[in-house]
Amino acid sequence: MRPELTFDSGSWQGFFTDDRDYPGRPAGMQWKLDVHLAFMNHSSDDKNFFGFGTDDIGVFEFTDGRVRAGAVSFLKQYSTHTVTYYGEQRGHMMSGRWFLTDFPEVQGGWSLWPYIQK
Repeated sequence: MRPELTFDSGSWQGFFTDDRDYPGRPAGMQWKLDVHLAFMNHSSDDKNFFGFGTDDIGVFEFTDGRVRAGAVSFLKQYSTHTVTYYGEQRGHMMSGRWFLTDFPEVQGGWSLWPYIQK
């Protein structure tokens, strides 16, 4: 049995990586992101969420966010393209893999956790 963990709405931070090499940005380099998430907790194992934020690519929205029995999925929508994210809940953070929805061979990793003010 999994321990009951809840995600709190509010500011989250994290990064994503790209498996491709770019001049000045080698494969696996972390790209910072900041997002505000809103969770609708139906139960400890059944949550929906949405959000908005910014990263090194631009402004985006998170849509269709779901956490089901520890599995996480959502879409990250920029004005020009959509990215599909999937992964798992790891304690109070989420992490996994992403791919460009229209070009699934373009992919990388990601992690998000609640923002902790210093």
